[in-house]
Amino acid sequence: MKALSACPQNSRVYASSAYCIARYYYDTDQKDLYEKYIVEAAISDQICPLKENLALQEFSTYLYNKDASYAKRVAKYLYCSMEDAQFYNNRLRMVEISRILPLITETNHQAEVRKNRIVTASLVIVSILSLGFLA
Repeated sequence: MKALSACPQNSRVYASSAYCIARYYYDTDQKDLYEKYIVEAAISDQICPLKENLALQEFSTYLYNKDASYAKRVAKYLYCSMEDAQFYNNRLRMVEISRILPLITETNHQAEVRKNRIVTASLVIVSILSLGFLA
């Protein structure tokens, strides 16, 4: 905790400290504090020149496992992490992201299919009602 207050948010020490604190809270099953510090670490990773993005990647996975309805947001976070991993040629991160990204993409695809079915059904109902009024 002292490291967080002693360092600027754009430093690697801040990002690492916030990540370690988040992992501690995750391991002790204090999810609300885990979320707070993993978000702090993810923000710091984004503004820190090193751009490691482990926190953002881990938060994305956690968020998806917590509630799959966040799949679109999670995909954005993972794409951001993937871009940085590719830019810095971090193969381990790319492999880790590659494992979860298809699940997120499939969830988003299923949501789009459901929306399309609703739109199609609504269009059919409106068409039938319109024909009924014209007849």
